[in-house]
Amino acid sequence: MSVDRIAALLTRKTGLNPAVLGTDAVAQAVERRMAACGLCSDGLYEEKLLASDEEWQSLVDEVVVRETWFFRDWMPFDFLQRHVRERWLRAHPERVLRALSVPCATGEEGCSIAIALLEAGIAAKSFHVDAVDVSRTAIARCHEATYGTSSFRGGHLELRERYFTAVEGGYRPLPEVTASITFRQGNLLEPGFSVGRGSYDIVFCRNLLIYFDLAARKLAGENLCRLLADDGVLFAGHTETTHTLGARFALLEEPRAFAYRKVLALPPSAPERRAVVPSSRRADRLAAKPTPPSESPEPPPPARLAPVDDTASRLERASRLADEGSLDAAAAICRELVERENPIADAFCLLGLIEEALGDRLQAEGCYTRALFLDPDHYESLVHLILLVESRGDAIRSAALRARVGRIRELENRHAG
Repeated sequence: MSVDRIAALLTRKTGLNPAVLGTDAVAQAVERRMAACGLCSDGLYEEKLLASDEEWQSLVDEVVVRETWFFRDWMPFDFLQRHVRERWLRAHPERVLRALSVPCATGEEGCSIAIALLEAGIAAKSFHVDAVDVSRTAIARCHEATYGTSSFRGGHLELRERYFTAVEGGYRPLPEVTASITFRQGNLLEPGFSVGRGSYDIVFCRNLLIYFDLAARKLAGENLCRLLADDGVLFAGHTETTHTLGARFALLEEPRAFAYRKVLALPPSAPERRAVVPSSRRADRLAAKPTPPSESPEPPPPARLAPVDDTASRLERASRLADEGSLDAAAAICRELVERENPIADAFCLLGLIEEALGDRLQAEGCYTRALFLDPDHYESLVHLILLVESRGDAIRSAALRARVGRIRELENRHAG
């Protein structure tokens, strides 16, 4: 059985995009599983793989990416605490807050959410975190709950002192942290994922959708939309935007939090629009901004209408079409946007994603490169470009791009304190 066929089966079962994972990663995972099974031929491994759910799970465990650490990217947790104190507790003083971490990897993010909620003043009995991952091995690690020093590379060691105890081999979270967390195996792409568990006030789904193909992204977005409460907040990763999340989510104006609200359906008579949702603090500032008094007793001249810039709405339409599978129509809109006098990086990035989906990786690479010419710190373009150049074995350029990512992350950590 060829690696390409195994990769196609993995996509069908998990939604993982082999082009993003890298063919070498899949091939190496297959080699490790063949060795573990004592098999030396593709044909024999194919028979075992297709006949054994247990082997499928073992292969998935080899492929999925599980690198994480506590308080990874502090700004989302900072905003989570402010959101809970300033908005959620006021709106729901008697209710148990429900949070979801998917994927939860080896448990660091689920525990980080719990600690952030405790720091925000919510008692352990007043919240619950469901932490879900497709990997059986990862969930087993969650239950072991012993973490080495590398799991605390995000800093904030004062929280480690308050919420962890030192044990042989590392640190273990205190019972007040884990008492409100349920770790379980599950797949976000299952049609009935978490059905019957109710909606969630907080959802962390970071750095997952970028590994999915378009069909899987759409299904994941639908499930996330269904799971998120109408006034809930979804936290995505640096590399995920409304292009990958879908049209049902709008970005909150909170720097570096990468937080989204669900876009509720508008009545048929209302014009559909997409806009950045202002945070409560930004909205307060706008509302309090005084209107300058008129300096002339004469009535003002008629207002001159500024040209309408429809870039955002057309980009959103292109994103929606791409999510629906209408790639050629989406690409046509993007090409028109990038040919304008002042193109934006987001348009080139979305066009690159579409070109990848259409199978033209060379064109996609050019799109990401032009996006970075316009915005050298365009994180999503950087990540996709790294994956492309690594897939064709360009180690030198990959190292240079990864160094740029490292500098961006270092600056973000400095700003985060």
